[in-house]
Order: sequence, then C-alpha cells, then structure tokens
Amino acid sequence: MANLITNAIRAFQHSETLVEGRELKIRTVESGNELLISVTDNGPGIRGIGRADIWSPGQTTTPGGTGIGLTIVRDEAVGLGGSAHFGSQQRTKGSGIRGEASAVRSEVMLVAIVDDIIDERKTLEGELKEAGHRVIPREAALSSLDDLSEWLVEAEAEAFVCDQRLSVSNYAPFPGAEAVCRAFRSHKLPSLLVSSYIHDEIASIRRWRAGVPVLIGKDQLDPDLLNEGFALGQAELAGDIPIARIPRRTGIHIESVDAQRLGRVNVIVPGWDECKPVELPLNMIGDGGLREDVRKRQVDWLVAKVNIDAEEAHDLFFTDFERAPDPKG
Repeated sequence: MANLITNAIRAFQHSETLVEGRELKIRTVESGNELLISVTDNGPGIRGIGRADIWSPGQTTTPGGTGIGLTIVRDEAVGLGGSAHFGSQQRTKGSGIRGEASAVRSEVMLVAIVDDIIDERKTLEGELKEAGHRVIPREAALSSLDDLSEWLVEAEAEAFVCDQRLSVSNYAPFPGAEAVCRAFRSHKLPSLLVSSYIHDEIASIRRWRAGVPVLIGKDQLDPDLLNEGFALGQAELAGDIPIARIPRRTGIHIESVDAQRLGRVNVIVPGWDECKPVELPLNMIGDGGLREDVRKRQVDWLVAKVNIDAEEAHDLFFTDFERAPDPKG
C-alpha cells in the first residue's frame, strides 16, 4: 500500500506531468475470503516501461530509484495467496494508473461459458482454469433466454462469462449483455460480459448495462482481471455496490438523433462529462410517447438515473427516463 501511494504522489510532483484536479483513490472490496485493494490516481501513468516488465526488479521511472518497489508489492500479494496487477485509464484529466492487490485467491467456482467462436471459447477456458476455476462451456446453440436459464440451473453453475456477439451460425437469438443480465439478476451469479468490440457494441450493450456488473475487453483478459471481476460481482450481489455503479438522478441533453444508424441517440450528461457525447439506443428511452418525441427532436432535455461516477463511457447505464421539468414552469 505504502509503495503504491508513494508512487502516485511522486508522479504528481514532476513538473512536466502536472495534472489539474489531482486525485488519489483507495478502495477495498471484500467478498467471501477475498480482499481486493485498489489504488487509483489520475496522473500521467507509467511511461517507458513495458507491461510485461512492470513488476521486474530494476525497472523504475524515478531518478535514483531502486526499481524494487512494485516487485515487493507483487511478492507480498503472492505470499498471501493472492496476486497484483495494474492497468491504465483514459479520462479527461491525466491518463492515470491503477495498482491493485488481491490478498487472498478467490474461491474455486464452476464457471459457465457462452461464446459462439470455438477458438475464443477455448482461450477463455484456459484463462479461467489458470485463474483456478472449473469450467463448463456451452457448445450447443441456445434457443432462448429460458433455455440459457435451464442450462445454468442444470449445470449448477456458480459464475457466468458470456461473449457479447452470439450471432455466428445463429448460436443465440439474443446478445451477451442480455444473457449476463439474466444470469446476474435472476440467478444471482457473479457474471462477466466480454467483447472484442466494446466501442462498436456499446450502444446495444447499454440497454442491459445496469444488469451487467463487469464488462471486459477480450484483449485485456487475464486470470487476475477475471477474479477481480467475479469479486466485484459477488460484492454487488451482497449489496456492496461500488460508487461507480450507483445511479443518480441527473439531467441529459439530447445532442442528435443519428438518422444513418436508425435508433441511435447521442446525448451529453453534464454531471458526468459536459463535453463527451454518449450513444444510446432509442428503444431504451421511456415509453412510446417520450421516445417518439426524442426521435422527432421535440424535446432537448431529459432526466434519468445515471451512474455518473463511472470512469469510462462504456460503464455508464441509464434508467427511469422522464421529461425534464419545464424551466418556465
């Protein structure tokens, strides 16, 4: 902990990396026999060292530094039966770095896997086994969400991982986000949605995003991240909802309705980022009357519940849309 915090403070002190509105966040998530500790800052990140070398001794960006600090962090976490990893984040101020240590390995679970691409399904199986879990992949096509539910119950699954695109050879008539929402809300399984096309798919994912506790890019998959995702899902099921997943009532400005991509709406959420547009599917906005008014651009402002503390646009979800009060009364 001391090393991660000290690294963040030192990064802020470099004149060439000054960041307005400096932030250093320490967060813990306890789930079963696992404790996840994360230290996040919005500084410049770690430059000049490759991801594979970040934990190696002798690697440092600090003049006169020994380069063993993060090695000690990793070794201490491993010594407690856990692991350590890092990730960078992009936001409006600073690029940031996140260092995390998991104090105890997550419990071994039977993880159900749904992915229509055989090679990618096998890759996911390998990552989950390396993370210490047992796996049960779904090979046969799914005819409906009820078919998925029956399989999860019969398999006695304890966790669930699903790809977003399930359209190859008509594998399933629903997207992965809807499947994860069903597994998480109806079956109370810690559930992860994975995708190779997060930015392309986010508008379709958004409709079910409130019921998708964790979304991971397939290019980011590793055993530690999978276990972290399960821990976050377990915590949310237990009522320990992270701030970034708590929806708050806020105003939404309708920027445009995209006629080239039927049913897509671009909005600005000033409470989250007053400059960055967010894409929504039109069919998730309220009832038919409100939706039609948005499509015709007869309203400029709405009110909804949005998790405005989310770090990334793809983590945002929207519920309970209403017309914004008339400022003229």
